[in-house]
This record gives sequence, C-alpha cells and structure tokens, in this order.
Amino acid sequence: MKKEALRLERVTVEEDGGLLLDNFSLHVFEGEIFGLVCFNFHGQDALLHLLQRNGPLHYGFVYLREKLVNAYGKSDLSYNRVLFIDGSGCLADSLTVAENIFVLRGGFKKRMVNGRTLERQAKALSEETGIPADPARYAGELTFYERCCVSLLKAYATGSRLVVVRDVSQFLNPADLRAFQRLMRRLAGLGVSFLYLCSRYEEIQDCCDRAAIMEDGRIRKTLDRARLRDRSILAYQAPFDRRLTELKPSRRSKEEGEEQDKNCILRFRKVCGSRIRDASFSLAEGESLVLQDSDVTVLQELLSLLLGEVKPVSGDILFDRAPLQSGARSRKDIAFIAENPAASMIWPHLSVLDNLCFTADHKLPAIWRSRRIRESVKREYAARFDPACFGSDVMELPVRTRIDIVYQRILLQRPRLVVCVQPFAQTDLYLRGHVLSWLNRIRAEDISLLILTVNRLSALHAADRLLIAEHGRMQVELSREALEKELEKDRTPDW
Repeated sequence: MKKEALRLERVTVEEDGGLLLDNFSLHVFEGEIFGLVCFNFHGQDALLHLLQRNGPLHYGFVYLREKLVNAYGKSDLSYNRVLFIDGSGCLADSLTVAENIFVLRGGFKKRMVNGRTLERQAKALSEETGIPADPARYAGELTFYERCCVSLLKAYATGSRLVVVRDVSQFLNPADLRAFQRLMRRLAGLGVSFLYLCSRYEEIQDCCDRAAIMEDGRIRKTLDRARLRDRSILAYQAPFDRRLTELKPSRRSKEEGEEQDKNCILRFRKVCGSRIRDASFSLAEGESLVLQDSDVTVLQELLSLLLGEVKPVSGDILFDRAPLQSGARSRKDIAFIAENPAASMIWPHLSVLDNLCFTADHKLPAIWRSRRIRESVKREYAARFDPACFGSDVMELPVRTRIDIVYQRILLQRPRLVVCVQPFAQTDLYLRGHVLSWLNRIRAEDISLLILTVNRLSALHAADRLLIAEHGRMQVELSREALEKELEKDRTPDW
C-alpha cells in the first residue's frame, strides 16, 4: 500500500473576507513527483505558506507523512520539514556547499565545525544519490542549476521527504531543466516526494507521475500519468495557446537580409567583456530578436553594456550606426523593461498618471509644467484603464494593471528599440498571454525588440530570430521555422 507524503483535505483559507484556497484537496504519495499546473497565482502563496508553517485554517486538515499537523481550530503555527526550491534560493552564499547542507539545518548544535569532515560527508552523500556537487565551493559561486543540485542534497540529508519546486524553468535552460528533472526522479526512487509547481503543461508532462490543474485557489482537474501522456491537459490550456498564436512574425522576409543590414538599429561587432567572448550580432529596425543565455553567463553583462554602465574590453557596440556610449539621443531612443516590471518599474510615491507619463517628457517637454497636457493623456488612455484606478494608490492596483502602466509608458516614450529582460518571469498563464499581447503591440509600431531570456519557450511567440549564447559566446542563430523544430526536441524526454 502506498504511503502518503502529503494530504490536504478540503482546506479553506480566507483573508480579508476573500477565499485564497477554496475546498482545496490534494494528496502526494511517497516517492512521487506530483505536478501542479497553476493557471493563475491566486492561492499559490497561501498554499506554500501553509506547507511551510501550520497557520490558521477556516476549514480543513493537513497531513504530512500520514500525521495530522494542522486542522481548523487547532493550528499551532509550528514549522514543517519541507524544503523549497525556487528563484529566491535557500542557500547562504558565504558558506561552502558542505556547510549549507549540514550546518544550516534545525538540530545542528555543534559550536566547532570541522570543514574537512563535512566535506567528506557531503562527498559521500553526493556519491550515494548521484547528484553532482563540489563540497568545497562557496554557494555564491554556483550557477542556478548547481544551487538546485545542492538544495536536493540538502533535502535528502535533512530528512525533508517533501520538496516543493516552484517555477524553476524561468531560471534553467531546457538542457539543465531536463537534467534537474532526472535528478528529481533519482531522489524520488530514494523515497523523496516532490510537489512541482509551474504554469506550463510541457514541464510536467514527461517528468511527473500525476498532476492537477489549479485555478482561483481550487483544483479543477487531477490527471494520472496516462492522461498526461495523451495530452488531455491541452484542452484546459487551449484558450491561452490560441491567444499566443495570434502573434505573427514581422513583415520582413528572408530575402530582405541585405536591406535589413542597411537598416540595422543595433550592432555588436566582436565585443568582449569580463564574460562575453567575441559577440557579433545585429538587430534590424522593426525586428524582434530573442537572445537566450543558455548557462546564465552573459545576460547581466549584456544589460550593463546596453545601459552604458560598463564599456566593452574590446569591440564596438553601434546604435543607429553610431557608438552607443557616445550619443545622448540613444538614451531616449532605447527603452528598458526590467524583470518583474509590476514591482521594479513602478514608483510608489507617484500617482498612476505620473507613472504613466514618466518617460514621455522628451516627446512632450511641457508635460510636467502643464496639467492640461497630463489631463489630455489621462482622457486618451481612460478607455484602456479603469478610470477609478487614476485615483488609487498605484501599488494597490492589480499586477495586470501595473504591467499595463509600464508597457503603455514605453509606447508613450516612442523609442526605436525596446530591451526586455525576462519578460515572462513571475507570470502565470493569464499574465503570459497578456505580456505577449503587449509585445505584439510594440512590434506593430515597427519598434525593434530585443528579448534577453534564459528559457525561450514563451519568447518563441514574439521572435523573428533566436540567438543562443553559451559559455560567453554567440553559438547558434535560428530562424523562427528552425526554432519550432528545436522546441519539439526540447519536449522529448530522454530518461
């Protein structure tokens, strides 16, 4: 008989009169990888907080390893032995891998730590589980994939028989994602259970034993492995996929390569930096280029070069056939959309209208002196925004509305080039389609688009070309047609 690692039975969680989890029922068996496809973020944080700590319930019961740990009216606020793997990380950068595995855990009471002993134990643990790790390296030196490997070792060493994995595909390239899923399968064979949260069915289709679809704090459907294999989950995701297929490539054809070269808006010519090696590529006016940083090596440095924060060691970066760092105009003609713009590109001390107009002053110089101009902007865009939002605190607005403010601000700025950094990070299925529609609007204005990303799956729908960077070099360039074929390979399991 299978043993249960986790069971949530009719769990209901309320906050400020609203339901976060509504009659939520879920069970995960020992040694099972259970996928949870979240169509939106509603209730997701409440679920994770509940797994981490036994907080108050409006109704329901929570069992871990067949032991009742939480029930309505009997919550003791105790912590559970559950390990989380997500973008925030659970490792201390200033400690070694061995110290992170054995020292940072409950119950460790030694005052003197023998580093060599810990390293020997970590090496033995790595050999036992087959999970690669260098015990002597500092956690701050590790790639995200290596940090995930160390987190798996830590879960096994500390007896955390339930591991919650959340949206790791936003930080892992397809090859590392498949390797990480193989390691999950190896630990599952040793009795560790996994709850794998994501928003794309492709991730859970080949690595999970069972899966459920979560929306608005409820479980809509539970699927066994056979039903995952026959792609029945596509019926639930079809409305979103149809929305994505509405995005079309640019009007420029392959035969216009020479003309595109003449109309090049951005060009890297043999650029070298601290991590970038001999990078050469170009972006034509009105074209959309996705640059995938396969091993998370060059993305941050590329962004710093484009922002003008650092200069290349050698080579040239040209914007509109002039050196990028020399022209003041380029600062107005290039717009940047940071990762998670709903939080990182909103100024909480400004009004909604001022947030919307923030970068339009070079097109409308009098916008800050003239209330009439700002009111005109407000009237023009009132139909696209809820009129009531203009009188609200901007940080109290929904994430979707704040994303609208950022992208509409970019269109008001009217740049010639937009650089987007991980535009689909921290987005659910609804928001992903919404962000893609904004990217489509940018392209419809013949504005060049450069998307810097780690995982290319969502970015495919907004790409005319894909450039893959690996080990600091631009290794492969793919057209949209070739990219479609490559993505089919990414969905094929190899274990």
